[in-house]
Amino acid sequence: MLTESQRKLIDREAITPDMLWRGARLALEYESDEWHSGDERFVRDSRRRNDLKALGYDVVTVTNAELKSLREMDRIASGIARRLGVRMRVSLDDHDARKLALRTSLADIQRRGRSAKAGVRLI
Repeated sequence: MLTESQRKLIDREAITPDMLWRGARLALEYESDEWHSGDERFVRDSRRRNDLKALGYDVVTVTNAELKSLREMDRIASGIARRLGVRMRVSLDDHDARKLALRTSLADIQRRGRSAKAGVRLI
């Protein structure tokens, strides 16, 4: 739960990043083309990132173009793993095929119009 001083600092009761690692003070925000078009949404998303930073969180932003690139997602995942103190070890022969299948699945969900924005409420 946000403290009174945190609520005053960001002028809201709660904040909901796309992904949150509370112990590492790290948040991830996905900037999809669908959810982040238009000036109002852009301003709202920018404010959420700035509010998270004001609360002491580092914010990683992932764009749609990065999500479509296995190389970029590996780079982002490696950075997050380093920040979390997690060692990434790939021992599966079909690791790249599994990553591609996961991306395809997520893209299918998005195409069907379901929200991929589950969100984790920071309270």
